[in-house]
Amino acid sequence: MIDFHCHILPGVDDGPYDPTESIQMAEIASQDGIEAIVATPHFLEFRPEAIQANLAYVAKTLDGLNLA
Repeated sequence: MIDFHCHILPGVDDGPYDPTESIQMAEIASQDGIEAIVATPHFLEFRPEAIQANLAYVAKTLDGLNLA
C-alpha cells in the first residue's frame, strides 16, 4: 500500500516536530502495511530549502532501518 498524502517531513507545515517523530511515523506506517510514502507539504508552507533538507535526512535515515 502507498500513502499518497502524508505530512511526514519534520518542521514543515503540520507535520512532525522533529526528525525523530518522522522516523516514528514511518515505522508505524510500515507496521500498518504502508510500503511507500509520498511527502505532501502544504503549498502555502512551501519552502524548498527546508523540504529538500528534511527529505534528504529522513530518506537517508529510513534507508538504514530496513523497514518492511
